[in-house]
Amino acid sequence: MDEHLLPRGTQDWGNAQSTRLFALCGMGGIGKTDLAVEYAHSRRDKFAAIFWLEAGGVSQLASDFGRIASHLRLQTAEENKSLESSIEIAKAWLTKPRSSNDSENENWLLIFDSADNLDVITDYVPYHGNGSVLVTSRDPFAKEHFFSNGSGIDMEPLSTTDSATLLRKLITKSEQDRNMDEQTASIELANHLAGLPLAMAQMAGFIRRRNLSIREFVSLYATDARYAEIHNLLAFMNPDRIQEYIFLNTQTSKEKGNLYWTNSVFESARYELLASSIIKRNIHKKELWIHRVIQAEVRTRIDESHRYPTFKDAVSLLAIVWAPGDHCSQQIKRWAVCEHLLPRLERSYQLYLEYADSWDLHEVDPTFPMLLNEAAVYLHERGVSHEGKPYLRLVLSLCEQFNITKEPLVSDMHLTMGALANETNDAQTCLEHNILCLSIRKAEAAKGNEPDLRLAFAHMDPDEFGFPVCNLGLAYWVQGELDAADKTLTDLLIQREKLHGKLDRVSYKTGRVLHALGNVRSSKAMRLEAEGDHESASKFWDEAFAIHKDCLKQYESTLDRFNHRTADACHKLAEHYIRRKEHTLAQTYFDRALSIWGDRQWYKNESARSSFLRGVHLLSLGGEQNVEMGNRWVERAKLLRREI
Repeated sequence: MDEHLLPRGTQDWGNAQSTRLFALCGMGGIGKTDLAVEYAHSRRDKFAAIFWLEAGGVSQLASDFGRIASHLRLQTAEENKSLESSIEIAKAWLTKPRSSNDSENENWLLIFDSADNLDVITDYVPYHGNGSVLVTSRDPFAKEHFFSNGSGIDMEPLSTTDSATLLRKLITKSEQDRNMDEQTASIELANHLAGLPLAMAQMAGFIRRRNLSIREFVSLYATDARYAEIHNLLAFMNPDRIQEYIFLNTQTSKEKGNLYWTNSVFESARYELLASSIIKRNIHKKELWIHRVIQAEVRTRIDESHRYPTFKDAVSLLAIVWAPGDHCSQQIKRWAVCEHLLPRLERSYQLYLEYADSWDLHEVDPTFPMLLNEAAVYLHERGVSHEGKPYLRLVLSLCEQFNITKEPLVSDMHLTMGALANETNDAQTCLEHNILCLSIRKAEAAKGNEPDLRLAFAHMDPDEFGFPVCNLGLAYWVQGELDAADKTLTDLLIQREKLHGKLDRVSYKTGRVLHALGNVRSSKAMRLEAEGDHESASKFWDEAFAIHKDCLKQYESTLDRFNHRTADACHKLAEHYIRRKEHTLAQTYFDRALSIWGDRQWYKNESARSSFLRGVHLLSLGGEQNVEMGNRWVERAKLLRREI
């Protein structure tokens, strides 16, 4: 491993694949994670930075990767609002080459643990940079999936003889205890544990704790219902960093009495599991860890009739401690709680898919759709809307399959899917789900039920005018009613500044108003130019420029530097700088916008727009290099438009 992962003495600038990679492959429980932990610990003085990333799920990996920027102090707590922004900043740091006189980006080790689905980590593996990547995966192709010169090993289970010998050494105290019957029993148990070192260590701990012989344990193994209720629930959660407050939350006793444990009962169960080496605990963070192999074994041994009810109980516990959100305001204060709980929700989604065939006979508790909708709302707020779509597709299909019509749950899910589709430029899906949301809510209102708070928001709280009134101003603008648009948006901006001050950091709503108002002033300037009134046009151009600069500042303070709305503002400023003949600044802002659009398929329209205008601008400057680059950008725009 050292040969492939330790930093090289000199930087190989000629090799495009400068990142070093090594993969530990093998079935679950073979010891991949333990070996990676030992390597990171024993080689910690060889790397300037080591990052451990849980790669078992998309949301967990995104959350872990996003924290790299904070650990490196590349972002302040104030700036760390957009998960997508944090991810992009971390990527930029990892891929930045180290120069001989710049120690800012020293060598690093990135560890992707449990990357069984290699597609999950594809967007996070740095292909260039002065660092090393260690992957643990059940997929043997991890060794060469990312780099043609990648390397690794396939870790094989122990033989039956070696497994039985290891079990006896871990359990018995003297040769006298290792009689023929114990040897036979150890072989039987080794066969059942399939030569997996972790499983043997766990079982050995259990046997020692109960002061059993191997034969006694084997006799009890098939019938002993020794897994406690808490142990069963742990088997249906993400295995890493399970917060203890999930089980001890005071609200649990009020809402789910049968799932409530007193401190003494919980601590007793936890002690038994720790003493048997079934779980591990971080005493400072009050978090539990359980291996995936142990979880799978527990789930397998739960009777089929109790498996789904146990899953429902785990979901109910998560629902109680989750901090709910909505589409009307950015609940930034809840993000810390949601970030820690999101991996549990993602694991619930994965487990339901895994057991979907056998659970089709069970009625779906509405708590599960509600919780996955909440996860999608949170991901939308953090700027990774596309990751919430699979959750909603599943629960919307379950609501249809099991005729779940609970309100406002179903209409809320359609509203969320519409918001996610809108954020990823899927206009047709956005329209379909918003129409469904509206029709359901109109039907509910027609029943004479209590007034819908969602329909009343804009009439109750002046702050909620931010979205509907801004949309009204944009509607006037699109129809060419520029004076009406200007008055609507200016009045709204004044109202928001009275509430929160100039360029507030409460919500990106103010930036949205500034964006729209800057567009209106630009349109007024163009109309006046067409009429020959260049003096008045110049005034409106200057106003539009100042407003769009404020828009960018406000977006950066509330959404961060890598949000797609920030890219929109950068594009507008590039247009202004072209008009002002500040060509270098125009290209700088095109750079920013295009780096944010990236290669994401839902931003192809925006990327094509910025590519085309950048190309036209370069062509207008003349000169051999500008013309060559300009033609490339125009061709890129044409290619994107053809793909669209």
